[in-house]
Amino acid sequence: MVDSTENDIKLIFANDFKQDTYKILEITKELADELEEKKKETKLVFRGLPDDEAVFCTNNKTFQMKKVQTTNMMLLISPEKENNESNMNIEEIEEKNSPFHYNINDNISTYYELIKISPKIKKLHMILSDTKYQGPDEEDRFEKQKVRFFTFDDILNEIQASEEEIITGLKEYNAININGYWRVLDSNYIQIFIETLLNNIVIYDLSSEHLPLSKVIELSIEFDFPDFVSTHVLESFSDSILKEEQETYYTLSKEKITKFLGIQLLASHMPNAFEYNEFMSKWKDIVPEDFKVDIDLIKGFYIEEEATFQNDKRLLKYFPMTELSHDIKQRLEELFYAKPKWKDSSLLPYLQDIESNKKIIDRALIKYARVSRVGKQIYYTSRF
Repeated sequence: MVDSTENDIKLIFANDFKQDTYKILEITKELADELEEKKKETKLVFRGLPDDEAVFCTNNKTFQMKKVQTTNMMLLISPEKENNESNMNIEEIEEKNSPFHYNINDNISTYYELIKISPKIKKLHMILSDTKYQGPDEEDRFEKQKVRFFTFDDILNEIQASEEEIITGLKEYNAININGYWRVLDSNYIQIFIETLLNNIVIYDLSSEHLPLSKVIELSIEFDFPDFVSTHVLESFSDSILKEEQETYYTLSKEKITKFLGIQLLASHMPNAFEYNEFMSKWKDIVPEDFKVDIDLIKGFYIEEEATFQNDKRLLKYFPMTELSHDIKQRLEELFYAKPKWKDSSLLPYLQDIESNKKIIDRALIKYARVSRVGKQIYYTSRF
């Protein structure tokens, strides 16, 4: 027993004392302020499957937990239960200047600190890819193969990210809720729908800037596209939506459609590279005349092989950022593995989708890449 005679507080090892029973987590000031304000419900949750290294999540952030060793021992104490004043805190006891017994429940020499990390969203892309919707005629195969579908609660249990980050990930992947399960539409299926839609706009003299949902659904049913597919694709590929009492109108996005069809064209040529001029010509052929093709639209989806003395052709190869890691260090490793030397204008689009803060990108490039300059052109090579 250890006595503190100054304030007559006695510290006694509890009968059920067992070292390392408790773990201490040091939270950030931002999170502490949020918890104290209680202006909104803050969910604190550990996420991870049995084989994962657990992460700590708030409503909108994901943290790695780093174990830290302390030089001093910390005692975790509580009032003795039989004491009538067991709800008093230390300050109240000192004011009363009365003897009081505290149980030592644990002595701790380590704690965990929180380090903010990127959400581990890549797995979300993987599980959604297993159940791509390819039309009503293809649904039976999932039942035969006993493929697992995921509700939102299933995704929360599976993905190591905060709830808001998961919702953002679902939006980025254009996921759709079908009968309670989150899925994505197969890109080839979307392409067929868009091509059908563009043809119908011409045939029925519709305005792509004021496209009525009811008319699109009516025409799409003839091609066996369900209503929810028509609605989802229009919402995904429109610049604006006007909801009136009797009708919903969409303004199609020429840029989004052109970008999507360009990516599809490039992907269809895999594993081969596309000669630049040939690609641009074919891309222009598959979009309406008033749609402008621009190689900058698909930055982050292709690797460019520079012309050489042996091969003077400019080549493009499909390499989508959507299939790369969301961790900036791992992303850079994957990029430099695919291509040892990058122009800054080609590399940065592969980083800006996972980190909007330019200072963080710059720090990562300083740490993991070497920079060089040839004339006015900046190049990056790996430090890994």
